[in-house]
Amino acid sequence: MGSFYFNDMNGTYNSFPYPKGSEWRKWDLHIHTPADVLNNQFKGRNSGEKWENYLSQIEKLDIETIVVTNYFCIDGYEETVGYWRKGRLKNIRLILPNIEFRISQPNREGDFINIHVIFSDYIPPEKIKEFLSRLPL
Repeated sequence: MGSFYFNDMNGTYNSFPYPKGSEWRKWDLHIHTPADVLNNQFKGRNSGEKWENYLSQIEKLDIETIVVTNYFCIDGYEETVGYWRKGRLKNIRLILPNIEFRISQPNREGDFINIHVIFSDYIPPEKIKEFLSRLPL
């Protein structure tokens, strides 16, 4: 098998960690953060407590990849990655950003329609923010 490399979120590329090739992995593709204005159900008396509870819950999960979801921004993704780089979330190998857009026109039942855009970890946050700045929201 040839050499494969993955981004370690610090801008460096390391050898592919799965020498057997394809293997099943557990991912959670929709995790909101305490930074999310429209979906902030996190308990705590202040922001620091909410983030600590959030991180502690993720650290209990038996998954390798999380996709951090925020409405219309990547603030929660950037903060989560910051904690990860400082040594939290040791059980997580990959964190991806997911921006959730809510369409203003509801469906027939009156429910809002949400569209999710999951970005690669190869795309720097600055590029994602540039993309967002060009959208007519």
